[in-house]
Amino acid sequence: MESTKNSGTDQIPKTKSDKKRGFIPGNLRELNLQTVLKIFLEADGPVSRAQIAQRAGITRATVSKLTEEFLNAGFLRPAKDLDQELDKGPGRPGIPMEINPEALFALGLAVNVSGLSARLVSLSGATVALESVDQDLRYRDPEEVLERLRGLALNCLQALKKYPQGRLLGACLSLPGLVDEDARYLLRAPNLGWNDRDFTEYLQGFVTGQTYLQVANESNVTSQVVRAKRPGGVVKHDSFIFISGEIGIGMTAVLDGQILNGANGWAGEIGHVCIDPNGALCTCGARGCLETVTGRRALMNNAGRPVTTPGADLLKAIADGDHLAQKAVARAGRALGQALAGVVNVLDIHTIVLGGHLAELTEALRPTIQQELNQRVLSSNYAPNQVLAGSSDVDLPSLGAAFQVFDHFLTEPERWL
Repeated sequence: MESTKNSGTDQIPKTKSDKKRGFIPGNLRELNLQTVLKIFLEADGPVSRAQIAQRAGITRATVSKLTEEFLNAGFLRPAKDLDQELDKGPGRPGIPMEINPEALFALGLAVNVSGLSARLVSLSGATVALESVDQDLRYRDPEEVLERLRGLALNCLQALKKYPQGRLLGACLSLPGLVDEDARYLLRAPNLGWNDRDFTEYLQGFVTGQTYLQVANESNVTSQVVRAKRPGGVVKHDSFIFISGEIGIGMTAVLDGQILNGANGWAGEIGHVCIDPNGALCTCGARGCLETVTGRRALMNNAGRPVTTPGADLLKAIADGDHLAQKAVARAGRALGQALAGVVNVLDIHTIVLGGHLAELTEALRPTIQQELNQRVLSSNYAPNQVLAGSSDVDLPSLGAAFQVFDHFLTEPERWL
């Protein structure tokens, strides 16, 4: 961050915290742009230049210059409906500013085993348009599925006509499997039955000009929504393990705000951790994977119910004494707790957030998960394990995919000015 004596791009030493942020020595301007933008995104209301300078430790002259650039680009706007200025010090009164929710948009797309969704999201985190379809997509023809998703996406993009000055930053496609994000390539999605597919050309069909295109893992993008309610917003959880519940089970580990992707970007496939070597055959070809017990289809089958059964109905059956339902949920919780205990022992992250169908069932799953964690995690007596309910919204991955686009913008705002 800039010293109070210089507003340029001086060379400064690189620190550990700089490395964590991906800071490049000499690019002080980019860091200052990131800092100013983040303050606006974290604010509960409008902020003035003086407040930004105070919070960021940047000279007011530099703040004025950077905010003027954001204003000219349309990313900020003078705050509306304010009767008085926020700055009361000497000199010219300060005009409070705020994020312009009509300036920048991202297209989030999601293919999951149980359906499709497309969503247009503003920088404020608001959903401008949402189109979704519930459908069993296992082993469906990819071309057929993607064409239907294209229709949903184009419907969402029609909403941009309401914002003549608005810019589409890019698009991100969320997929339930192993992806190469840099190549926009799906390697393997066992529950869809899809392998080895390049999505670059498909994504280019939605956007033109200077845009950002990406394919990402479903659990990873959804974890961004768990972390903060809007792009760049105040963090709800800084270090946590997110479990994505669907037909398959995904996981994302977040440590100090950073996703632990692994050497190839494929970390988090907890659904294929073995919990019973002699168990049921998984779609991946192995036996006894976690998702053969805890995945939505497996859990509902074991409870003697259709896969589409709402979580609330299963909870009621448990409360009414349904032995089959009780046994299925207890087994799922026990298996999940055993798998998570290994993760917690290795990573030392003790906050666990359940998503998808697992979020609906957290009340029933928590006792057995907690029991396994307390028994198997070596540090349980010193760092309590928390099991929290996230969102059960099946369309949440498309919101997370849009957040992924904004995350790229917040990392490189200078590119877009």
